Amino acid sequence: MPLHESRADAEATEVTVVRPMNAHGGMTLEDASGAQYHVVEYRTTGLRKTLRSLPVGATLPVDLVAVGSRGNAWRAVAMGED
Repeated sequence: MPLHESRADAEATEVTVVRPMNAHGGMTLEDASGAQYHVVEYRTTGLRKTLRSLPVGATLPVDLVAVGSRGNAWRAVAMGED
């Protein structure tokens, strides 16, 4: 599956940071139902910096798309809007 750049392809999800970004750029987010999203890619360096700065417990909407070739891996494409 190719990487999607469009927010129209994204799943806007209200998530909480459960594991902050590690040295390899991966972080774990969780939605209200307990589903976890292992974010491993970021559309822009600005978005990556913003997400990297968030502490555990921070809650925010993020637009995510699945990275098809990698299990439960996700790409953050934008800060979502409710």
